[in-house]
Amino acid sequence: MNMAKIKIASAVVLMAASALLGGCAFQSFRVDEASMRYAEALPQGLSYAWRQGGKVWLVPAKNVFLGSARTLSGQTMMMASEGSYFTIADAPPSFYIEIDSRIEPLSIPIQ
Repeated sequence: MNMAKIKIASAVVLMAASALLGGCAFQSFRVDEASMRYAEALPQGLSYAWRQGGKVWLVPAKNVFLGSARTLSGQTMMMASEGSYFTIADAPPSFYIEIDSRIEPLSIPIQ
């Protein structure tokens, strides 16, 4: 095989790989906005809060510490970090969240 054919074959392989990876990435970030429910009111320190797919997603403001999350009856709920987001699985419609050592109520409808 001469060098010209190798270069063309390499370019075709790279383009095909890019198309496949681009298609996979696009599919994995598709969002069904109809299933999203947003917080009724955001306490100071939260930029965004919404519910989707059984999880509550929280985005703290810059330089804000999110502590524990608790049900209205005081039970601690497990929070997980997913990049710059925090998630709470199976959260009730209303609960308390610790934001910079303050306990704040948060309501996000289920439907």
